[in-house]
Order: sequence, then C-alpha cells, then structure tokens
Amino acid sequence: MPVRILGYDAASYRSQLLKNGDDLQPKSIFPVISIVLNFSNKRWNVSQNLRDCIDANIPEELQSYINDYKIYVFNISFLPDKVIECFKSDFRYVAEFMTKTRANPAFKPSAEMIRHKDAVIKLLTILTGNRNIEETFIRNKSKEGGIAAMSGVFDDVFDRLRAEGEASGMISVYLETGFSKEAIIDKLVQKLAITPEQARNYYSEYEKNN
Repeated sequence: MPVRILGYDAASYRSQLLKNGDDLQPKSIFPVISIVLNFSNKRWNVSQNLRDCIDANIPEELQSYINDYKIYVFNISFLPDKVIECFKSDFRYVAEFMTKTRANPAFKPSAEMIRHKDAVIKLLTILTGNRNIEETFIRNKSKEGGIAAMSGVFDDVFDRLRAEGEASGMISVYLETGFSKEAIIDKLVQKLAITPEQARNYYSEYEKNN
C-alpha cells in the first residue's frame, strides 16, 4: 500500500507539472493528501511506510539515502463514538454500521435519516459483500422524498448478522469441546433452524476469519 499511495501521489503532482509546464512558479503546487480507509473487522497491521516494504538486507551505510514514505490509515470499524458523531454526512451511518456490527452483530442502528440512500446502500453492499442489503432497502424504502430511515432499512440484514454472530460463538465452543466439522454443522442446523448450506457457509466464514 505505501508503494501504491506513492504512485498515486506522484501521478497527481506530475499532472500539476504537465498542466503548468514552463509557467510553473515556486510554491505553486497544491499539496496532495492521501488516506487509506480500512473497512475490515481487523485493525491495519501491515506496512505503513515504504522502508517496511523493502528488502531488509540493505547495507547500513545506504539506508539513510532511502527516502521513506508514510501512509495514513484510518480503521473505520474501530472509530470511537465521539469521532463518528463528528461526521456530518451520510458517511456517519456507514462508520456506525461497520463499528457497531463488528462489536455486536445484533446492533440496530438509530432511526435517523439517510439522505443519499443509493450511495450508502451500494457502499455497504460492497463493504460487507452482502447482496441482500439492497434488496432489503427496496422492501423497506420510505415514500417521503426517497429518504429512508436507517432502522427500517437494515432489519433483515441485522437479523442475518445476529445469526452469524450466534453461529460464530457456537462454532468456537463446539471446536473447543472436540466436535467434528460435520457434527458442528448439524448442531447449527438444529439450534439456529437454518439449512445445511447456510450452516456450511457460517462454518466456512468462521474458518476464514479465524
């Protein structure tokens, strides 16, 4: 990521040079600020500067000549409430969704209103990989000027997230007590009243995240 950001920033500065050409004056370049938004349920724990991406077997006498390049990462799913409350746009609902559901799959959002509903729904669909979000919104959308209440839009989605949270806890307990994969899937089907296919999906998701 530091190398990618370096490339983006360099391209932006280069475009300013090409645009101004010989007319470029001292201190006439606009600054470029790039940030990385991490929407995953895990904190960013990989390289945040260029030197970390470079082979460590560099002679010590040369290391000071290698320019470092730092990136700025914001872990959206770990933002404190006081930061989320500072957002004035609909991004507040996105940040709230990612933060609260990470800690509590049964979380229900506030009844405040989303104004740019299409953008919010599409973004959450991409971030979560859940195609049911858009379908759920269509079923629950408000008739008043196309503005949707957050609490109504995601009822079905949060029911699914709650089931996933329960499934994750059950899988963890059953694994610790020596149950086989197939036995755990049978338990999920019985306890959560879901299909074997859904149970296998929950198990696969648990394996991927753990």
